[in-house]
Amino acid sequence: MLETYEATRFIDVLRTGRTRPVLLECELVDEIGVSGDTFVVKAMGLPEVEEYGLFSESLGYLVAAELGIETPKPALVRLSDDFTDAVNPVLRPYGLALQPGVGFGSAHLGSGLVAATSDKHLDPNQTDAAMKIFCYDRLIQNVDRLERNPNCLIKNGRIIAFDFNVAFSFLLLIGNLDEPWEVSKHQTESPHLFYRALKGKSLDFKPFIDRVSALSDGRIHEILDAIPFGGGRWNDRILEHFRSIRENAAKLEIEFARSLL
Repeated sequence: MLETYEATRFIDVLRTGRTRPVLLECELVDEIGVSGDTFVVKAMGLPEVEEYGLFSESLGYLVAAELGIETPKPALVRLSDDFTDAVNPVLRPYGLALQPGVGFGSAHLGSGLVAATSDKHLDPNQTDAAMKIFCYDRLIQNVDRLERNPNCLIKNGRIIAFDFNVAFSFLLLIGNLDEPWEVSKHQTESPHLFYRALKGKSLDFKPFIDRVSALSDGRIHEILDAIPFGGGRWNDRILEHFRSIRENAAKLEIEFARSLL
């Protein structure tokens, strides 16, 4: 579910984003042999990167795949002592220092990319992808996909979502919370990236809701077991979150529509 790569070469520091992720060449050794890929990596030692963010990032990517949302390939990236010792002098001018251990990586998508915008003129496939991303962000309380911070790219006409490190924000809250399925209450002062593009359109939420309804406790357990971050401390709340959504799936169509008023 999440393959573990070994970081082998530093390429660059990405200038955008609060976490200042690094671009690394990585290798995977398995029964087939050795293969390489380039990943955008978030790891301990980078700004604002901690266990919650790595957990949320991993979970956000894995559940997105279950719900038919396209993302870059996710992976775990091991940073050895030797690797961090070699790379940290290069990172020092950036004010960064990687810690040895395991980070989260998403495959670098290469060239031919444009940032997604709030433009209302989406083709039918893009509208469907935008709707899924909008609904998913509401379900996982991801408040960071905004017009000023899109966290989506378009490649060959396809919308690809990334960055889920502030999703599942309810894990950090204490006290009375809105029900997980009451997504129309999970609004922010800044509109979602795709709010203007989807507002007023005739949308069929049912196929997406069906996929959400099919996300069983067993499957969530398998996903959580694949995530090494957090030591299991958030697992019960995540299971309850998705269980509540699944048990109230009949109410989601109205809630999604209300979110676009």
